[in-house]
Amino acid sequence: RAALAAVSGAPVAAAAAPSEGGAHVVVTIGTRELMLVECGAALSEAMEARAVALERAGKTVLMVHVARGDAAAAASASGMIAVCDTMRPEAPATVRALRRRGIEVWMVTGDNRRTADAVAASVGIAPECVAAETLPGMKAERVKTLRGARGGARCGAFVGDGVNNAPA
Repeated sequence: RAALAAVSGAPVAAAAAPSEGGAHVVVTIGTRELMLVECGAALSEAMEARAVALERAGKTVLMVHVARGDAAAAASASGMIAVCDTMRPEAPATVRALRRRGIEVWMVTGDNRRTADAVAASVGIAPECVAAETLPGMKAERVKTLRGARGGARCGAFVGDGVNNAPA
């Protein structure tokens, strides 16, 4: 028997009831920052270095924390998972074409700053035009802010790849 809890912008936690004679197990998956807050789980120096390298390569790194028995937290994360979206081959050319037409191109993402900057650089978006660590519910507000910049005379379009972008 297992229970799963997921909250936008928070770690996903799954708790499994113990089998006969076994220990209660809680597996939590989330960002480094949220893991530290929610589980008290920090990364070892080696894991931190590997996570930073993966983020600089444009990957989103999720920490995995496993607590067994009555222990609510452990001193360190148990492991990590790196995921990334596949870039559409025409993305860099599209960004260049928009910029040639005088259109300012921004990237608004929930990814951390290192990952966001790496992805933005791969398509030709400048770091100053990247809004990183933006939770799904805040994307619409960020778009409104961008549209209202420079006297409110800007129009905008938002292109997203999934349900996290629906509010914007």
